[in-house]
Order: sequence, then C-alpha cells, then structure tokens
Amino acid sequence: MILSALLAAACEPEPLMPRTVQPNTAASDVPVDTRVAVSFIGYGVAEEYEVVLYAGETAVSTVDSSWCYPHEGPFEVHCWWSLKPTVALQAGVAHRIRIESTELFTGPSAMHMESSFTTGERTTAEPVGLPSSELDYVGALPAETDCDWPVYHRYRFHPVAVGGQPDPDALSLLHFWLLDDAGAPGDIVHSVFLTTADNPEAGPGEIKQYLDGALDSSHCFRLVQESGSGSRTGAVDVCAGGGDTGVPADTGDTGDTGDTGHTAVTGDTSAEDTGEDSGEPDSATERPAADGCDCATGGGPGFLLGFVPVLAALRRRTISRNPGRAGTESPPPSRARAWPPR
Repeated sequence: MILSALLAAACEPEPLMPRTVQPNTAASDVPVDTRVAVSFIGYGVAEEYEVVLYAGETAVSTVDSSWCYPHEGPFEVHCWWSLKPTVALQAGVAHRIRIESTELFTGPSAMHMESSFTTGERTTAEPVGLPSSELDYVGALPAETDCDWPVYHRYRFHPVAVGGQPDPDALSLLHFWLLDDAGAPGDIVHSVFLTTADNPEAGPGEIKQYLDGALDSSHCFRLVQESGSGSRTGAVDVCAGGGDTGVPADTGDTGDTGDTGHTAVTGDTSAEDTGEDSGEPDSATERPAADGCDCATGGGPGFLLGFVPVLAALRRRTISRNPGRAGTESPPPSRARAWPPR
C-alpha cells in the first residue's frame, strides 16, 4: 500500500479516453450480425463511459459487456465496451455509435464522440479452426518510469489467426488469459483486434504483454479468437519457450456462438498490437434512446488520449439494452443492474 501510494504520487496517469471504434468510421457493407467494439486507454474504469448503438435515431437492442486490465503498469489500463445486437441489424441502414462520458469520468470536461457505419446484406463469415501463437518470455525487467510496476514480466506473442487469414472486415478480436500453475485461466490479460481497417491484409504482428513482476506467473496463456459477430473459437494454450502447444485447451466447450463472448477484464489496442482489449462484463441494463448530443467526431478507429481516473477493481460487466429483457454474457459470473441506475 505504501509503495503504491509513493508510485501514485510520482506518476501522473492520464484519464481514460476513447481509443478505437469498430466497425470503422464510414465503413460500408458491414455484416448485419456484427457486434460493436470500442476500446479505451488511460487510468480508470469502463463505467466512465456509456456506449450506445443507434439505427437512425432509434437505440438498438444490445447485450453489452465491458472489461479492463492493466497493461504497461498499474496506472495504465485498457478498457473495452462490446455491444452485440439481440437481433440482426437492418440491412442497408446507416448506424451510429455514440460514446459519452458518465458522471464517473474524471477528465477536465465531458467527452462526446460519434462514429457511423452502414450495413450490407451479408452475415459474418465465421472462422473454422483454432488460432495459434508462438510466445517469447523477455524476462523480469526493472521499472523504466514512475508509472511502471517496480519489476514487470514482459512477453512477446506472435499470433496467427485461424487458417492464417486476417479478417477483411477488421472486426475480429484475439483474447488472452493467463493460466495458473494448474492450467486454469484467470482474468483476461489482453484483447486486440486481429486486423486493422487501414491494413486489412495484415495480421496482428507482434503483441507485447506486461504483467506485474510481484506476481507469480506460469508463463502460459490461453488464446481464443472472436469473430466480428462475437462468436468464439475453441481455445489453445501456449507457454513461453514452448511455442504453440498445438493442443486445444480442454475447456469443456467448443467456442461461444450465442453471445458477445465477453470475459472478465481488460482490453487494448496499440501500435504494436493491432487490436484492443476484450475482457468480460459485470452488469445488465436497458438503455433509452438518446437525444442528439454536441459530439466531436473521431476519425477511423477513433484515437483520443486523455487525463485522470481512479483505479477500481478491474472487473467486467454485462449489460442488456434489450428493452423488456435482461441478458448476460458468457465466461465469469456477472452482476445484473437495472438501467437507468436507481
């Protein structure tokens, strides 16, 4: 506790700010079963933002998940919101994603951002098979800045998508869980986009991973690919020094095809990883349609950086915006919550 207080005094974390939005701004022919994914970077919690999907001026019924995880130190987190429509979107219709800060936001002024895309008539081409990855353990390294862990584990992933094929729609995600010594997964430690909209032929390249060096690590991770519709492949476990085990993880399930597949913890998208973080949620809610807002428009996958929140439990939540029906997401248990808050 004393060490954390000293580090906090020396480090000046930035507030949690929107980082990327998918589908990409102005994307067309987007599959009607697409789920929306928005990532954030800074210091704070996912609940500092509300993300809502609209068809025209009507709020779309969605089941939503949010999650966060620390990335390069205790004062930088990647957070995600993932919205999966409860029924197929209308074909050939312009849709709008509204991202708005809540009363929990600690930045200097309220944040408003909008992005839009147009659906086609097709559905997502689901991958068949398993992703894979090589994994290098760089070592337990000393802090380089006041915002780092005093000692941190550093890893390099070299993931390959199912079939070696990047996602031309730039909507797929890769999720990583740290395994304990018994081979059981804990919380998500990383989520990234499989492909970026500005380079749809490229894969994710090398993905950096940092973990607190004060914690024991098995140096083994579980990898799952999530399609643009939110369906998940089976899992593969990989250990540092051993390359890809080539053996599917014995998870007792072949992948999630029925919901957004959110897991408990954090998301990220950096220049080194083509993607963002995806973890899991904690809450169910219904959201009313929003009025128009005075919004700043973000380009492409919106890149914005920011200022200062409070580090709370980095947990996921699942929210149902489906009018008249509550919903929950897969993996870890989630908390249900009514919307608007009472």
